[in-house]
Amino acid sequence: MRWRFWAVPLRADIKQMYLYVHMHPSHRDFQRIFWRDNPQQPLQCFRLRKVTFGTASAPYQAVKTLQRLAQDYQAELPKAAEILQRDFYVDDCLTGANSTEEAIRLQQDLVKLTGKANFILR
Repeated sequence: MRWRFWAVPLRADIKQMYLYVHMHPSHRDFQRIFWRDNPQQPLQCFRLRKVTFGTASAPYQAVKTLQRLAQDYQAELPKAAEILQRDFYVDDCLTGANSTEEAIRLQQDLVKLTGKANFILR
């Protein structure tokens, strides 16, 4: 509801966010899947390198990634870091600005900040 108070509302989405969040190598053992094409084949074990969409922990991991990104670049891009922590819900953003110029600056800063983690903000 907060976005209704802005003169210029902004909406954004991080494209395919889960594909860009890599797991630390020491945590990959906790994300394993077993697979075989048919019952006659032996099971194959795969360790996942990225956050997997659809798992219970995926939204948490995505949110924590954004929070850490905001903390790391708080001094460089303070307004964008604040928006990243306050106005994102997993990979969706609803925010705004009081003027068109401010909205353009905010949009550029958000693209710059999310780009530091190789996220594509659209």
